Amino acid sequence: MSQRVLVVDDEEDLARALSLYLERVGYHVYVCHSACAARLLVASSCANFDLALVDHQLGPDSGSTLVALMLASMPDVRIALMSGLPLEPEELPQAEPHRLVFLQKPFRPADVATCLKNLANAGRRS
Repeated sequence: MSQRVLVVDDEEDLARALSLYLERVGYHVYVCHSACAARLLVASSCANFDLALVDHQLGPDSGSTLVALMLASMPDVRIALMSGLPLEPEELPQAEPHRLVFLQKPFRPADVATCLKNLANAGRRS
């Protein structure tokens, strides 16, 4: 069964490109273009994501706030928080290292695939 990935980015072209690439390499992808849409999806009963790519700056909203909500409401989700700007450690939500990583933009599609693969495998090693 393919893993379910939520992509949250207000840059629609980037979100679409990520979605197409991730589907091509075997992920089942859902896309939201705002923190509000993602919060509604996460709150719904169908939200059961394995992985997520969340932009740090989502218009007026903070991706970090969304990530904190996702970590609290979905105990098995693994998240890559993306940003074109460097983030200070205090800007990242508190989470176990195997559940949250930072992904610096710009990146290559292969970087995203590697990041998600590493996240999926993190914490499962003995």
